[in-house]
Amino acid sequence: MTGTILILTCSYVAVAALLLNLNLSSSHSRLIKFSSIILVTCLYAGAWHGSLNLLGWPSKEKLPEAFRVHWIFLDEPNKHSEEEGGIYFWIRHLDQDNFPIGDLRSFKMPWDRKMAEYAQTALEEIEGGTPINGFAARSEGTDEREGARGTGTPDADGPMLTNPEGEELAFEFRRALSPQLPPKGLPDL
Repeated sequence: MTGTILILTCSYVAVAALLLNLNLSSSHSRLIKFSSIILVTCLYAGAWHGSLNLLGWPSKEKLPEAFRVHWIFLDEPNKHSEEEGGIYFWIRHLDQDNFPIGDLRSFKMPWDRKMAEYAQTALEEIEGGTPINGFAARSEGTDEREGARGTGTPDADGPMLTNPEGEELAFEFRRALSPQLPPKGLPDL
């Protein structure tokens, strides 16, 4: 990874040097020269922030509405070194049949004691061999989760894991049920 960052840095410096050289020897107005320098600098910043997900760092984006949890890592805050800590999830999206699809992605949530206790419960289930799905929590006053694929019923999504202290959290974990396969017809003889 360090080699990739070094190559990117060298290529950014080379482009900046070429731009500077062209600006010194061209007859364009100062406004065009200055605008091109600002534009290239903004493209550098955009390329750097856009490549953060490519480097394998966990995403700080919001978790999807429905996902399969493959692993959880709890990084408690360190008061001595003043590190803030976090909760890391390795997940895959769920399709409309609650079957995991796509590549494994890493997400980071800020440290929260209640969420960490709930995540620890899910991690213990995963370590015991039980697949766990996560769904966006229900909004207050409604029975259904807006946009979530889970129905919120144990028959469809599996039983919900116990939430410490019974408080509302950003999402809920449920034991994943075996996928429902379509019926197979008899083979033609």
